[in-house]
Amino acid sequence: MEITVQRVLYKPPAIWWYRVLVTSTPPILVMKLLLLSLLAFPALSTLVSAQPAAAPPVAAVDPARTKALQKQADAAQKEVDAITADLRRTDDRIEARISKAVERLATYTDSKDSGTRIAEAKANVIDFLRKQITDYAQRRAQVRGQLENRQRVIPIGILEADLAKIDARIDRRIEQAIALGGTFARHEDYDKYDATGAGWYGHTEYRINEDWKANRRATLKSAKEKGKLGDAIDDNIRRLESTNRYKQSQLAAAKPETARLLKADIARNQSLVNALENARETILSPTTADMTPVGALEAKSITERLQKAGAEVRREQGKLTGYYNNLNAARARQAPLLRALGQATAPQP
Repeated sequence: MEITVQRVLYKPPAIWWYRVLVTSTPPILVMKLLLLSLLAFPALSTLVSAQPAAAPPVAAVDPARTKALQKQADAAQKEVDAITADLRRTDDRIEARISKAVERLATYTDSKDSGTRIAEAKANVIDFLRKQITDYAQRRAQVRGQLENRQRVIPIGILEADLAKIDARIDRRIEQAIALGGTFARHEDYDKYDATGAGWYGHTEYRINEDWKANRRATLKSAKEKGKLGDAIDDNIRRLESTNRYKQSQLAAAKPETARLLKADIARNQSLVNALENARETILSPTTADMTPVGALEAKSITERLQKAGAEVRREQGKLTGYYNNLNAARARQAPLLRALGQATAPQP
């Protein structure tokens, strides 16, 4: 038995082809040799076909789709602009009414005829301002929560701009409450008794000085309301400082974006603490402002006008909340349209 194997070099580099020449070979041995050659070397078709794939053509921009998306996006923007205009007008009316009421009320004080009506009006307005601060703080918490929501559709920049506007309103209400709290009646030096003349037996008769009585009544009310406001300031400072300690403890393990938000929260809370600490000094210091004493009838009229203004502001505040909710809904509808428009106008591979 004689087996001759001749190796012939195939033209493509590094590929060899074996030709088996059998002059006198049993068929079973020939089959084994062929099987060995197939196992040892890859198929020629596989090696030759290893060519780089051609790049797919760049998809062209679809003008019709782009035009339709642009039309929808423009309509969405008009809706956002219209709601924003309504919101701003309402907010401006609220600010004008509150500022006017606070500024005017700060110029009045009680007389011996009005009793404590003006002091009570100031206390009621301060309570109203504090309620507004609470409402704004709740809305701020909702917006702040959206910043950490991975499913949000409103861009971060818009949400952070909303936070800045809400913070400005909170700061303004704090400023107004403190300014008004500093205008409660201050102590005045009056003689407690006035001489009324000589009695039947030659001694001098006295009666309580009405001015002293009125000032004592007003200053007692003033001390009570300033005490309430001071306690509220102290409670808020403690709460803010406690919140900041907790947020500081979260910073080490927070991801970069969460850490950025936490640092912003801490800075905001610290600015409020600083403002409230300064406010405490304003509240405790006696006012030096010139105020006009008002009579009983005028005090009653002032109180009625304030009540009417408060009712109007509450109605406007309800509208403002509705506009803001509608605005966020419109923004949510607008966001996917803007994303789709951006994708449609950018060539896609």
